[in-house]
Amino acid sequence: MRHGYELKHFRGINEPYDEDYQLGTTGLLTRAINQVKAEFGVRSIFFVEDTSVRIEALSGAIDFPGLAVKEWFPQVTFDLVDKQLRARGNNRRAKVNSDIALYIPTLRSPLFFHGETVGHIADTPPAFEASVQYPWLYEASTVLRGIGEEAGVIPSNSEEALDFLNEVGWDSVARKIADYIDKDDARLSVVTGLRTPEELLFLKRRFPFARIVLIDADQRIRFERHIRRARDDEPTNMKAFSAEDEKQRKFGTLRIASDIAEITILNDGTRNQYCKKIEEAVELISKTPGAVSLHHNSSLSELHRSLKALLTIGSAATCEEISTLTVSLGSPVRKYNTNRALKAVPEFAQRIVQKGQHLRYQPTARSLSVCPGRS
Repeated sequence: MRHGYELKHFRGINEPYDEDYQLGTTGLLTRAINQVKAEFGVRSIFFVEDTSVRIEALSGAIDFPGLAVKEWFPQVTFDLVDKQLRARGNNRRAKVNSDIALYIPTLRSPLFFHGETVGHIADTPPAFEASVQYPWLYEASTVLRGIGEEAGVIPSNSEEALDFLNEVGWDSVARKIADYIDKDDARLSVVTGLRTPEELLFLKRRFPFARIVLIDADQRIRFERHIRRARDDEPTNMKAFSAEDEKQRKFGTLRIASDIAEITILNDGTRNQYCKKIEEAVELISKTPGAVSLHHNSSLSELHRSLKALLTIGSAATCEEISTLTVSLGSPVRKYNTNRALKAVPEFAQRIVQKGQHLRYQPTARSLSVCPGRS
């Protein structure tokens, strides 16, 4: 009979431990063990791993880039490193170290394990194209956390994230990611977790050939999958799950996701079916931009035209006034449809209900971001 340990991944609001590279590998991992114990209250066996790199020609008594390799990689190119190596005798030897600290409750100190791979830096950059199956991946929440760390304020929940983005800019995450994409110059980049329309539309303007892909599933299906994952401190009933969904909608993107998406993937089947849909989407996106025919969602034009009319008016207006103006703008929207479109996006059109007066809508500070062309 085989036996083993159940593995569990611990998630935290912040990074699970601070990486003070001046402590060295043993000091860093020991500190990490203590921090993880304090953060998660772990009293069972667990381990922490860290990686470092030594490039011989650029190192001395201290490895370079050493433990800071994660920060070093995005800042350099092959040509830059190649030039540095050739200027120092072209010694291209390099070593990758992997160190693990294992915590066992019955021991006073963690056990340390070390592994290394020795090789050399290639003489030429790769001659093959990057595989679209392994693109550069940027996760918006991680980037937001980095912006927060720079500002000294790390949002710990949706409400704090909304307040933070309102302060630093609703498209601040997209601006940071755009700089990364420009610097990395990858054949294909994937950005996930964008929660505001300002982020999506900024990247779309910066990279016109980018495609907005919506991966969606029925709420009931998502809830059932959520329950099967059995994560701690997560909603355990449909009411709480729906409340979490509403918190995410307040960022704006989910209000209009189906309107602005150019490609929609329904993840309502098996994993194999989902993977096949992903492959088909990647194949579509990888085609010559002019050869790609994307579905245009007519509901987007109704929302866009209604917001455009509201912004043109520039103040609180009734649905009839908004509908009438859409006629003069060349694309009429019926009064009922105007109300339906604007009611669904409270972040971009404030609903005003006063006794004895007709229902009115007023532009918000974010209205222009989702309808920039009003002239």
